[in-house]
Amino acid sequence: MTTQTVERVHAFMEDVHPRGRTDAALPRSPASEAEHAPPVVGETAQQAVTDLEGAGFSVTQQYVAVADPSQDGIVQSQSPEGGSQATKGSTVTIVIGQHSPGPPPTTTTTG
Repeated sequence: MTTQTVERVHAFMEDVHPRGRTDAALPRSPASEAEHAPPVVGETAQQAVTDLEGAGFSVTQQYVAVADPSQDGIVQSQSPEGGSQATKGSTVTIVIGQHSPGPPPTTTTTG
C-alpha cells in the first residue's frame, strides 16, 4: 500500500467513526428500533389511529359494547399499553367502545 492509499483510508475511517466520538450513529435495522407506544386510551378512535400510525405503528381495531353513550367511538384499552416499549412497525390493538341503544320501551294501551 502506498502512503497516499493509507491516508485515504485513514480519512475515510475518520468520516465513518471520528476519533473520540462515542455517539456515532450506526445504522440499525428498522425491525429492531424500539419506541414507546403512545397512550391513546380515552381518545377518539380516529385520533388514536393518527397518533399510533404517526409514531410508526400499525393499528388493529376491535370493538366492545359500552353502556355509556359518551364512550361510543372512544378507545377503552390498548395492547401493548401506552408508554410501554414496542418495536417500531409492530401492531398496536385498540379496543373501541360501541354504544348501541337498547330496544325501544314497550307501551301498554288500555282499552
